[in-house]
Amino acid sequence: MLPEYLSCEYILLAITLLLLLSAFFNFKMRKILKEREEGDSVLIKNAYFNHITNLPNRTNIEIVIAEQIERSNRHDKPFLLTTIKFLNYNEDLVVEFSNLILGSIRDEDILAHIEKNVFLVLFNEYLEEKNFTILLRRFQKNLGESHKFQVEIGKSKYPDDSKNVSGLIDEAKKHIQ
Repeated sequence: MLPEYLSCEYILLAITLLLLLSAFFNFKMRKILKEREEGDSVLIKNAYFNHITNLPNRTNIEIVIAEQIERSNRHDKPFLLTTIKFLNYNEDLVVEFSNLILGSIRDEDILAHIEKNVFLVLFNEYLEEKNFTILLRRFQKNLGESHKFQVEIGKSKYPDDSKNVSGLIDEAKKHIQ
């Protein structure tokens, strides 16, 4: 009878060791997966967002514009793009400048930082051109109050100026005044 109890003790010891090893392995795997997820999110952020302003970059906004084109075609409504060129670009002021633009646009519109000194505003499909001037005046008022920034503004309209993403962005940059 003694050998039976002795073998149960060994079995319990082996099960306990397996349980501890399994828990340790599970803990290590969770740690590795968490590090990988954090690394993936950093890669995604670097790929789709400007590293200074944390605004969507050109790659990101091109995806959004393509979706906007599809939505615009379904609803048969135009939309506007505006480019804002920051003439006296200064890396120390660029975040303040982007915040000034964000304070001038509506919540449903999207601001992107597409080049070193060029920003793009994608207005949703329901913005009529006459309402665009209201937003433009608000932006110019905010600019005038700060006296720090010199800008040139251009715009393009879908589908009048172009029917594809890069064409719309290029047209808005061409019309900068």
